[in-house]
Amino acid sequence: MTPEAFGARLDEQRPSLNAYGQYVIEKVTSSLRANLSTEKFNELLKVTPSFRVKDTASALQKITKKGYKDPVSMMTDVVGVRFVVLLEADIDLVEKAIISCSGAWTPRKDRFPLFEIQENPEAFEYQSTHFVIRLNQDTQAGNLTILADTPCEVQIRTLVQHAYAEFVHDRVYKPGKHVPASVRRLVARAMAMLESTDLIFAEAAEELACVNLSLDQWMELSVTVYNRHCGQHITSVAEGEARLFFETFRDLLPSANSREIEAHFRDHAATITQYRDDQNVFGHPFVVVLMWVVARHDQVVAARWPMGKYRADLSAAASLLGIAL
Repeated sequence: MTPEAFGARLDEQRPSLNAYGQYVIEKVTSSLRANLSTEKFNELLKVTPSFRVKDTASALQKITKKGYKDPVSMMTDVVGVRFVVLLEADIDLVEKAIISCSGAWTPRKDRFPLFEIQENPEAFEYQSTHFVIRLNQDTQAGNLTILADTPCEVQIRTLVQHAYAEFVHDRVYKPGKHVPASVRRLVARAMAMLESTDLIFAEAAEELACVNLSLDQWMELSVTVYNRHCGQHITSVAEGEARLFFETFRDLLPSANSREIEAHFRDHAATITQYRDDQNVFGHPFVVVLMWVVARHDQVVAARWPMGKYRADLSAAASLLGIAL
C-alpha cells in the first residue's frame, strides 16, 4: 500500500479508531475495577486514561522514515492509549488487566524498561512499558465497527516518568529543533534523579504497607506468619477470643511494623512450636502479635489481659521473652 493510500485509509477509519481507543480504556478500567478494592482502584490511576489516533501527516512521515512496506500491519501505534500510575509496582496491575482481556485482543509486550536499563545503564531516556494489542475479531463500538487485527499501542507510565516524558516531548525532542549538549546533559541528570525518586516512592509505599493495618489484616497476617514458621495451627481458642485480644490492644498496634513482628516471632517460633497444644494460645495464630506486644508493653498487657482462662499462657509467653509478669 502506498503512503497516500494508507493516509486515505487512516482518514476514513478515524471515527472507528477513536472508538477503539475508548474501547481499550473501558475494557482495561473495567478489569481493574473487578480485581481491585475500591480504595486501591481510586488511588491507582493518577491521570485520567487517554488515547489519541495518529495524525495523518505524522503517519506519512513515519512510513517514509521507517521504510514501511506494509504500513497497515507494521505501524503499531496508529492508536495509542496511555495509563499513568503512581508507583512502578502499580504498572504490574495494569499489565495484568491488559492480559486478562485476551479474549477480546491478543496482547504483546513491546518494550521492557528494566531490560533496556540493564542493557544501557548510562542512557536515561524516558522509560515506559508498552503493549501492542490486536483485536481478535471485528468488534462493535456503538454503531462503529473496529476491524480485527487493528493494532493499538498501550503505554503504562509512572507519574514521575510521565512528567519527564511530557517535558522532553514538548520542550526538548521536537523534530528539527536544535538541542545543545548542555541541555541533553541536564535532561539525562533529571532522568537519573527521577528514576531514584520512583525507587524511593516505592520503598516508602512498601514501608507504609507494613503499618496501619486493620484488625482483620492483623488477624490474616498472624495466620500467614504462624503457618509459615510453625506449620498449620492447632487450637481450640475461639476466633472471638482472638478478636478480643486484637480489640483490647489495638491502640498499641499503630506503631507496629508487620515485618518487624514477623522477624521477632521467627526468633521464637521453634520454642513456641514445642509449647503449643490445642488448649493453649501457643497453638493459635494471634500469638504472633502477642509475643511482640508483650516484649514492648508487658505491664500494659498484664493489666488489660482480657482472657482470664489463658492467664497462665500469658505468663508463659512472657517467660519465653525473659520477662516476669
